[in-house]
Amino acid sequence: MSDDSAHWSRSAVDWTDDMNEFRVQYRNMYKSFNPVRFQPEVWAELAEQCGFKYFMFTTKHHDGFCMWDTKTTDYKITNEACPFSTHQYADICKSLFDSFRKRDIPIHAYFSKPDWHSPYFWAPEFASPDQATTRHTNYDIGEHPELWERFVEYTHNQIFHFTMTMNISPQERSFTCSFRWWPKAEILP
Repeated sequence: MSDDSAHWSRSAVDWTDDMNEFRVQYRNMYKSFNPVRFQPEVWAELAEQCGFKYFMFTTKHHDGFCMWDTKTTDYKITNEACPFSTHQYADICKSLFDSFRKRDIPIHAYFSKPDWHSPYFWAPEFASPDQATTRHTNYDIGEHPELWERFVEYTHNQIFHFTMTMNISPQERSFTCSFRWWPKAEILP
């Protein structure tokens, strides 16, 4: 982000040193996310002018917030609690992908499988007394395979729904998933 883009920043948030308060603030940021000047066609036009060979977009990062209108969670850009949810480009992924496709720029999706918002990844019943979090599941997968399987099913449903909603053809399927923080990455293809 350049200095000219400061209006997009979160400078109005009163960041705190109290980690529990910070978590609450962070998890509620989507309730004030409102990029009203977002113009996907302009992004695509600029990318074409700059000679982009492809477009990679983060559809969901580790915090679990989805930048498309998924049916698998309410933690998404189109949740009515998000002020941007009624904007014509509220489904940010779809808007961007459609705009880049019109210019024949291949699209790629980055999707983080760890999902800190999912109760199947960070199970509330295993939360530490101070609510401290890690980048991994907060339970032992070997001791709770049923919980892990629910998370695997949840993740597969998200990926399936995403590819169907975005009309991603087999020819353009480039789906990058994060494996770095998996305790047992081989479990989830």
